[in-house]
Amino acid sequence: MKHKVLITGVSQGLGLALLRHYVRRDFEIIAVDRAEIPPGDRHPNVSFHQMDVADREAVMAFVNGLAATDRLPDRVIFNASIHEIDNDPFINYTVLARVMNIDMMSIFHFLSCLMPRLNKPCTFIFCSSGVIIFPNPSNLGYYLAKLAVTRAFDLFNNRYYRHGFRFKSAILGPLRSSMLAHSRPPDNRLVKLARDLTTGDIETAAFKIADFAESSCTRLYYRFSSAVILWLTRFLQRLLPRSIRFYHVNKSQP
Repeated sequence: MKHKVLITGVSQGLGLALLRHYVRRDFEIIAVDRAEIPPGDRHPNVSFHQMDVADREAVMAFVNGLAATDRLPDRVIFNASIHEIDNDPFINYTVLARVMNIDMMSIFHFLSCLMPRLNKPCTFIFCSSGVIIFPNPSNLGYYLAKLAVTRAFDLFNNRYYRHGFRFKSAILGPLRSSMLAHSRPPDNRLVKLARDLTTGDIETAAFKIADFAESSCTRLYYRFSSAVILWLTRFLQRLLPRSIRFYHVNKSQP
């Protein structure tokens, strides 16, 4: 019997790299995203479901469908998230609620619907971020969601261990993702090169996460050194001329 892995956020970036990795390993893949996966990634082992993970009713119907067809997973990777800048001088509740609903509440939707229906061991992996250690003040919702779910998984791993459930968090540093591709690059070429050298590869991250899922560890730190460098450069750039800054930090307007 093939292992079944459910992956959210598979249309691009890390989620797509994970999908491709598990295809090569001959897993049965249950792929979920609001957007379509690339046509070239359609595969007999991939069952794609277009869905908004923040829609609780849609999640419940989806999980009920998996249970009815005996396709419940034995591994779940929560990768779906959004990353929105909040430069409001106070708190932009609309941005905060949207980010936390997708990055945090969607995971609790899945768990509350899925866990009661599982009658076999299952491993849940959360793709967290180095921002939980070095927060960016312009990404309040993203930081709070990643921190909350990471801490919750620590609690869940102790609470549900006897039920055969394992909860793990992958703390990821900067990756060459579509999010990074759409961010403003440094003006200085040498500084851009330095940033590129400290940014992790998506394919390698997917391999590390898949290997981590089968280990006894509950935490994975990938490119943690890059997260340290990111934090240090954000601090040091305040003392540097604008022409040689590593990262551009969006600040609130007065």
